[in-house]
Amino acid sequence: MGQGEREAHYPRNIERKIRNVGLPLALLTPERAKVYGFNFENWKKAMDKALTADLKKIAETGRHIAVALEKAHIAHLTAPNGTDLKFELGRRPIHIDDGIIDKKDITNKSLDANLPAGSVLTTLIETSANGKVIFDQPVHLMGRHMQDVEWLFKDGKAVSMKAKKNPELISEQFSKASGDRDRISFLQIGLNPEAVYGYLTDYNVEGAVQIGIGDSEYIGGKNTSSFGMAATLSKATLEIDGNVIVKSGQLQSKPRG
Repeated sequence: MGQGEREAHYPRNIERKIRNVGLPLALLTPERAKVYGFNFENWKKAMDKALTADLKKIAETGRHIAVALEKAHIAHLTAPNGTDLKFELGRRPIHIDDGIIDKKDITNKSLDANLPAGSVLTTLIETSANGKVIFDQPVHLMGRHMQDVEWLFKDGKAVSMKAKKNPELISEQFSKASGDRDRISFLQIGLNPEAVYGYLTDYNVEGAVQIGIGDSEYIGGKNTSSFGMAATLSKATLEIDGNVIVKSGQLQSKPRG
């Protein structure tokens, strides 16, 4: 969805409290599997399994992590591949995608859910990111894959954007984009214990860490741009104010019992 569409769509949704459900399940077709090089039957099994996750447990875990994010200040993201990135959280809205949009979600202007579900998201202080992030999961676009996407940040701005495979998939869109196209935008943490990596919904996998750049106004951030992009780490360690939320791709901050 482009910036103009978002500007027309989201304010009215919030005003009218219109709920939206995204269906990544609808992406599951033999034709798309062939284009991306996925085994269709394996993809179908993975999608079906992700849909079996207990939404109440996902919601509980999401609320638990949201408490930490709501009070957070400094985050530190690292990974064995050389990722070392620090950024700040600023008591922004927390969006928990547990597949259910209840009255509290509507009050918090969290009107979107997905099936399969399973993530918690918040926007970041747009001028705060410093360091490097190298994503170990590919970015899938237009039937092709960008591998080993790497962003180098200084004061929140991506001063370098690289990829070892198919960097041209995004360079043309980026070069034509306006506004805060190169500003860090959001942090998303995967919550779904039944989801697996390798398809188009890596961000849902329990312990996944996704970082976005570009447009974020529609989710409570301050970036306004015609460009937005996100990529995912599967083996990250995420510390927030010294507390480990994710360790080597494993979610640590979960309710007990």
